[in-house]
Amino acid sequence: MLLVGLIPACLEDNDAYTAGLDVTSGPTGSASTSAVTTAPTGPGTQGPTGSPTGPGDGDGDGDGDGDGDGETGGTGDGRPVSFVPAGPFIRGSDDGGTDEAPVASVALSAYEIHTYEVSVASFAKCVNEGPCQEPIAEDPVCNWGKAGRDAHPINCVTWENAEAYCAWVGKRLPTEAEWEKAARGENGATYPWGNAAPTCEHAVSNIPGCGDGMSEPVGSRPNGQSPYGVMDMSGNVKEWVRDWYDANYYDADVTADPQGPDESPLMRRSLRGGSYYSTTATLLRAASRGNGAPTNAPNDVGFRCARSIP
Repeated sequence: MLLVGLIPACLEDNDAYTAGLDVTSGPTGSASTSAVTTAPTGPGTQGPTGSPTGPGDGDGDGDGDGDGDGETGGTGDGRPVSFVPAGPFIRGSDDGGTDEAPVASVALSAYEIHTYEVSVASFAKCVNEGPCQEPIAEDPVCNWGKAGRDAHPINCVTWENAEAYCAWVGKRLPTEAEWEKAARGENGATYPWGNAAPTCEHAVSNIPGCGDGMSEPVGSRPNGQSPYGVMDMSGNVKEWVRDWYDANYYDADVTADPQGPDESPLMRRSLRGGSYYSTTATLLRAASRGNGAPTNAPNDVGFRCARSIP
């Protein structure tokens, strides 16, 4: 049985996640029920309606079926994916915590990543078919089981539950390095959209004048998309990634397809991206790192999946 707890999402720094304090409630907010209508642009992406765009078979994933999920014959969850080509990118930052340093060029193989965070509706299919465990959603800001939030990102899920979903669709959680490249591109931009300071049009967040303390439907901020057309990598919900968390891992100087450490001194998994609770621009940066216990289910954390391209 998974031990599920809710971490106070308003505590945004690594020390807060390391503390591992649990709560059973969070701030309330009104849910938006608007559907995603704006398709992203970028290499190998698909719009929310499933109409393919891009080179080759139409979706950029190279499997020939045009469904955008990378599995031959239309398997997988059918969610849009974005293709990230092989090559180096600038990882890390000198503007954040010591766990973001040193800045280095890191080479990655080609991969695809969900264009959008996994939604409540998509996660429900995994629960209904058995591989995923139904989230405990007593917190008012947990989206599971709440009317009008099917298009919102699933949150209040453990790392194990996120990994189970990705395995169910023939994918996996992205590595930290894959997540960061998909978020900021090759040249080390501060945010997915570039270096300009975030506004309410860029990210679902709680910076002054923005947000009401809860998520919005995935893809609600097209102005905040990354160079590869990936949405909501700054705000909405933080995201579980595959790696164990180690504040000193970047010192290991692994510069080709880093997979993260073999274990974590804190027994934590890494978290990436800002959330609807983020109150400062610093927390919305693409290089910002967080961490959480894999059996906890923070109320501002969700996920997306990735797949290596052979």
